[in-house]
Amino acid sequence: MVPGLIDIYKKRTLKDHGKEWLVASYEPRDWGVNDPDDIMWMKSRLNSMPWHTHDQKLRIQNIQSKKLEKSYITCTEFAPVNLRKKPIDLE
Repeated sequence: MVPGLIDIYKKRTLKDHGKEWLVASYEPRDWGVNDPDDIMWMKSRLNSMPWHTHDQKLRIQNIQSKKLEKSYITCTEFAPVNLRKKPIDLE
């Protein structure tokens, strides 16, 4: 697991809601998004994430799923999003 991620997850766990296995999603402003329309769009798509997506293998038992095309995204660096100095301009 990425160094520091465990500490971040412990702070963001939904333990108080009886869902210790879930990590709360970040808010759009945490990503530097300030436009109200963009915030509304993002909030409709941001979700909590199971804690163990980073440290447990996924066991797929449906043999037919092995025939599906696959894509992989590898993140090689990690930085807490709250350290960003200014919003990202995507235009």
